[in-house]
Amino acid sequence: MDRWAGKVAVVTGASAGIGAAIAESLVEAGVQVVGLARRLERLEALAASLKGTPGKLYPRQCDVRKEEELLDAFKWVKAELGGVDILVNNAGIGKHKKIIEDDVDSFRSILEVNVLAMAIGIREAVASMKSRNVEGYIININSVLGHASSPRTNYPTSIYAPSKYAVTSLTETVRQELAVDPQNKIKITSISPGLVKTEITAGIPNVDKIFETVPYLEPKNIAEAILYVLGTRSAVQVTELTIYPAAKRLQNNHKNIQTIIRIEDENSFTRDCLGTLKINGEVYTNKTKQGHESLIREGHDRDLGECKNRSHDVENSRRSSCSGTKIRKTFQEVRRVVTKHMVTFKNRRVMDRWAGKIAVVTGASAGIGAAIAESLVEAGVQVVGLARRLEKLEALTASLKGTPGKLYPRKCDVRKEEELLDAFKWVKAEFGGVDILVNNAGISNSKKIIDDNVDSFRGILEVNVLAMAIATREAIASMKSRDVEGHIVNINSIRGHPGSPNPNFPTSMYIPSKFAVTAMTETVRQELAADSNNKIRITSISPGFTKTDIVQASNVPNADNFFESIPHLDAKDIANATLYVLGARNIVQVTELTIRPIGQLLD
Repeated sequence: MDRWAGKVAVVTGASAGIGAAIAESLVEAGVQVVGLARRLERLEALAASLKGTPGKLYPRQCDVRKEEELLDAFKWVKAELGGVDILVNNAGIGKHKKIIEDDVDSFRSILEVNVLAMAIGIREAVASMKSRNVEGYIININSVLGHASSPRTNYPTSIYAPSKYAVTSLTETVRQELAVDPQNKIKITSISPGLVKTEITAGIPNVDKIFETVPYLEPKNIAEAILYVLGTRSAVQVTELTIYPAAKRLQNNHKNIQTIIRIEDENSFTRDCLGTLKINGEVYTNKTKQGHESLIREGHDRDLGECKNRSHDVENSRRSSCSGTKIRKTFQEVRRVVTKHMVTFKNRRVMDRWAGKIAVVTGASAGIGAAIAESLVEAGVQVVGLARRLEKLEALTASLKGTPGKLYPRKCDVRKEEELLDAFKWVKAEFGGVDILVNNAGISNSKKIIDDNVDSFRGILEVNVLAMAIATREAIASMKSRDVEGHIVNINSIRGHPGSPNPNFPTSMYIPSKFAVTAMTETVRQELAADSNNKIRITSISPGFTKTDIVQASNVPNADNFFESIPHLDAKDIANATLYVLGARNIVQVTELTIRPIGQLLD
């Protein structure tokens, strides 16, 4: 989030619920936030509670239904702060009535708040960003009801679901409008939560009892998602992030886990001394070992994601156990480094709970699979990497020596059922079972379906679909038999979702196979959700063009020069997305994360 520090964000509906949580998180990350809402007194109370944080909240009364008030707000931002860099379209309303029984005023209000105000806000924000030629970000708070799912008829919401379908289309339409400009620096994301405990549910009869019996998200979970998408590198655009509550609200089990925050500046503290920082009453110590400094929290009774550590709370920082030795850098510089890392992981669960756990990653010898395996090992996970090319796995293993986790290379052709099953048997025998499965292995072919052969069809389906189904079945059986928290991550593709396939880039059965992955992920999610004691989550990550060797392997013409002329992601971007979904709180299930390179137009 460093590049957004000092920048200006506009958040609509910022007085309560999701909007207030987003505003708070952004201010704590150093952003200057203009909060818009009708209830000025609530905004002012929130602003007062955030005094002393790195950023600032500017409360401004605004009814987004009234065009002139919304336009005046953007004029004020331009006059007072220079313009907007981040827009979070959060304001939304619904009504607990069936469409066939609701009135026109209700229809009009829902459309004006949920769709029209969003369109106006986007237009004004994009104009501000373009006029100053700055990097910008627009985030639309959507809903799972804005996608292909059946609204629950026992909880009618009038035209709320249709309005959210409009938000889905609005987001993608604007993305494409921006993508045609090769100089575009503006990104746009739809975040689609499931049931969130906010005031918008107040009209539902017996709502308190409902929240006692069904899984739900908290507003801060959505704020965490926003920090993630804003924190992606400039070339990466998360276009859709869908979040459901997990079927079971798991208890935190992080006691006695040591949280470490790395210090980037080796000279932040004098070597061979023990410095301490006190933050929100919690003591952090700097212990030097072989020239590598880290801050280690004393007390380890809460994970870092639960602590609201703010830079202004740091006190008594200049104490040192080394008599006569002074900290070389000023406290403000030390605090800056510490705050940077706290903000990065604040309000979301870090990877601590997966340290020492067992992950299986298919297709781990190169590309996305290798990047994911490397990131997991560096996070302390014990990773079993499966691939046909054992020598590449062994080379990757050697490069990761000395990291917190370990990579175990195992030769496996996932097309061969017996090899895949043997791999899971080996994991059980050696480690007790699997806790994380990353279904990454995938192949393609640069031929049209009407020109390709049966062996190619079979190969794509066996690797991309059948092997995934087998591995998912085996992993879930392992997780359930040990009654452990588990996570399945399916590496999908944007071509596994409705859109226009690029006619200049045929891929045989690859697209149908990825549609099958989309359906499989949702089917398994629903199968797991039927069990109230379920602890297993499943996620589809759907990247756009990613620079990997699948292009060469698919016999694409001019493969070596393929990525020179088109926007693309790096494998590390997908690994970062994987760490995000694994690191989300265990009540949060990211069901779909769609990620494109900024500027990608055709799928």
